[in-house]
Amino acid sequence: MIRLATRADIAQITQVLMEFMRESTYSEYVEEANPQYLNRLVFNVIYVGYIWLWLVKDESGQEKIAGLLAAVREPNVWQPKSIQLRELAWYVRPEYRGLPTGGRLFVEYCRKGDELMQAGQIRSYAIMKMANTPAVDLERRGFRLTEHVFLKE
Repeated sequence: MIRLATRADIAQITQVLMEFMRESTYSEYVEEANPQYLNRLVFNVIYVGYIWLWLVKDESGQEKIAGLLAAVREPNVWQPKSIQLRELAWYVRPEYRGLPTGGRLFVEYCRKGDELMQAGQIRSYAIMKMANTPAVDLERRGFRLTEHVFLKE
């Protein structure tokens, strides 16, 4: 089941974001990560953006996050009057990879992006591909590649 996150989900989302950081290019920042900061970040994204959760039931019947996609509306840095929807994190827990989890989260994100564009609330929406993300042809889905980002630390 996919649904939008609520305040009740903040602690569990923060845990998932820590997992995301460990597996991503942000892995070296996990030890420095401040859970209170991440909690505030999640709270803010819930209220100024969207966090879609793919939920499954664990052995005890409790809902558990299998994956999430978080995005915010923000001004385009080059044209501040132009609002865009930008994905912040798209993550599926390892045990749920290979299932349609990530794809279904992506479809929800695209539905909302298309809805906001048709309503004139945003001009565009973007999705990132991390270095460790499997190859997916996003151009076939209507996106166009605009840049590659290289990081030197």
